[in-house]
Amino acid sequence: MTDKTQPKPRLSLTLRVVFALSLGLNLLVAGLIAGAWWRVGSHDGPRAGGPAALYLALPREERRALRAELRGTIDRDSLHLRAPLMAALRADPFDPGALAATLAAQSDALAQAQTRMRALWLDRIAAMSPAGRAAYADRLQAVWERQRR
Repeated sequence: MTDKTQPKPRLSLTLRVVFALSLGLNLLVAGLIAGAWWRVGSHDGPRAGGPAALYLALPREERRALRAELRGTIDRDSLHLRAPLMAALRADPFDPGALAATLAAQSDALAQAQTRMRALWLDRIAAMSPAGRAAYADRLQAVWERQRR
């Protein structure tokens, strides 16, 4: 007869830390997406501060063109963590280094996407006329002032 009162085995400390980091990363991404949706979806126009304001202050047609150009230059699959993360979590034997490498690769892909976005944004700003840049600066100022309220 087996003893049914044996405690269930606990996860290793490394695995618990990896799960905690993964949960934190997922919550961060979910918060960024929800915040962007909330701000862009508001009826009084863009209300984001920081780097997002640089994008949101562009005219709507410029934002659409920028997104279209960016879409063709970024490997969106490298930004998605789900499949490699699940494979690393299910690997037997578990390799914390492989999971860490998966998270690092996703972070690197995100950094490359942000770098590409900055370069495309800068190209658009550089192509503006002085009057266009002044109008852009006025819209950016308005976005930042709205954010302070």
